[in-house]
Amino acid sequence: YANPTVYYVTLIATSALGCVDTIERQTIVFDPPEAVFAVNDQCENLTSRFENLSQNGDGLRLEYEWVFGDGDLSELTTPNHLYPSAGTYQPTLIVRDENGCRDTFQRDHIVFANPDVAFDINNACRGTTLDLTNVTTVEPPQTITRYVWDFGDGITSLRENPLKVYAESGVYQVQLTAISSQGCKDTS
Repeated sequence: YANPTVYYVTLIATSALGCVDTIERQTIVFDPPEAVFAVNDQCENLTSRFENLSQNGDGLRLEYEWVFGDGDLSELTTPNHLYPSAGTYQPTLIVRDENGCRDTFQRDHIVFANPDVAFDINNACRGTTLDLTNVTTVEPPQTITRYVWDFGDGITSLRENPLKVYAESGVYQVQLTAISSQGCKDTS
């Protein structure tokens, strides 16, 4: 039926001998709910927040079934979900009302890999240039858009491969943070 309303269905049966019988029944056609959600693509190890934008049809109460595309499920109205690893998932929302009407909505959700921060460093003598080799990687299509080096002596650098000379001898904790084009980051 094209529109939700009350319809009357009539069955007219005619036998081979020409006998006629009629039966009429009322049926109600309900306007179904509309399942819709929004979710921002996310970096791995961060929780994805699903925003339920579903619209009610003629029902008074909606039930929700979320299928996150990684084997996990939820019946919450607006759930959060932590995906186990980077990848493209197809979360699905199934909405049902008390009239038995339902709708389904699915979309791709990308969980981006964090950069894999790594660098090589050798010991150096005071006053000489420290040998640093940045070997950080990130999965395409992402790129590294920012590096932040902390040399453990109050000095930082935003260069990919900086040069560093320590004025004093000692033990320093060198730390590198890389941030990807999707805002994902890792620190080593």
